[in-house]
Amino acid sequence: MKKKILLLALVAWAFAACHKDEPEPEVTAVKIASRIDRIRLGETHRLTYEYTDAKAEPGTVAWASSDTAVLAVLADGTLRPRRTGRATVRLQMTVARRDGRTLSLTDELPIEVVRPDLQSLRITAPAGATFHKGDAVQLTLTPTPPEASTEGVAWSSSDSLVAVVTPEGLVRCVRPGKAVITAAVKSANLSATYTLTVAQRPTQSIAFSDPAFSLLIGERQATAVVFTPAGADDRRLVYASSDTTVATISPEGVVTAHRRGVATLTARTVSGGLKATCQVTVQHFTDRICVMFSGTWIYMGDNRVTAQARMTLRNSSDRDIYVERFIVESDGREIHRQEVGRTLRSGDKLACEVDFKEVHDPQFKYHFTVGSERYEAHYHPHMIGAKALPERTPLPFTILKRGAKR
Repeated sequence: MKKKILLLALVAWAFAACHKDEPEPEVTAVKIASRIDRIRLGETHRLTYEYTDAKAEPGTVAWASSDTAVLAVLADGTLRPRRTGRATVRLQMTVARRDGRTLSLTDELPIEVVRPDLQSLRITAPAGATFHKGDAVQLTLTPTPPEASTEGVAWSSSDSLVAVVTPEGLVRCVRPGKAVITAAVKSANLSATYTLTVAQRPTQSIAFSDPAFSLLIGERQATAVVFTPAGADDRRLVYASSDTTVATISPEGVVTAHRRGVATLTARTVSGGLKATCQVTVQHFTDRICVMFSGTWIYMGDNRVTAQARMTLRNSSDRDIYVERFIVESDGREIHRQEVGRTLRSGDKLACEVDFKEVHDPQFKYHFTVGSERYEAHYHPHMIGAKALPERTPLPFTILKRGAKR
């Protein structure tokens, strides 16, 4: 038994003597393990490291990226790509040596960040929107995975009469109907479609732009109907006249005046049952010639009058009238005649003055011609008492046709 104990002691002493001068292991190099040279957007990858001597106690490890906008690296070596590009990942291990100095060991790994392969496409439009003629709609193209590239996408419309689309996916609605919008990425042999419906914008109300107007016999004038909303699509109308002997209206809304009178014009929508009305007054051109009277008027009794009178003739028609003379009559005989010989164009006027005393039942007349036709503007005042008469609104008077000019 003593011999066994002695033998074990000798073995232990020999082992200790053999390892008395062997140094403790130290880290002399570090290397990035699980290396990659490319990573796709949306992926993650964790880098690990190895060091020599593997028996040694490792130092403090730090990870860094040369461009964090392209590729970020977390403290545990996890890679998170942010955008396409290139970045270098750097591993640094700081080791404390036995002699008290600090040793910095590094390794680097260049990595390219790329987009993932395109798997599918989807087109969407603004939610809940109704599209009408004239609208612009921005479509959105969404790839799967979201980080995949849609570079080189080509947009097209199945019916450019309904909708057209720009290279950026902006659709312009042309008219009501349906069109299939397609986005295709030829490099990936993938495409997506969206069926766009351009709806009719319904008419809410219609109205004539001129609720009342006048025409001379023989004149023609186009009417205008205002739609609400302004972008209403169905603008078809049916027209009618309440008196076609006075005025007629064509399917295009053009009015033709036939004889003196008043007619009501009606426009109805083909769909929707909406209507609008306006009134047209048809006049003879002489209806737009007026007389105004001013001066001092003294009634002497027994229909005898003393006056200083001024009679103004105004031409508001579209014709030129040639004024021949101004006449005052009493009991069928002339008591005053003034030759005028002047042409009044549209908007012109002239005035003639006369003084008389105790004239019985005076009447005032202008003789004028239009082309080959002769007319007489006849004013027969009925006034009692003494009055000062300022020039005022047109007076009731009569225009008589005097026969053809010889």
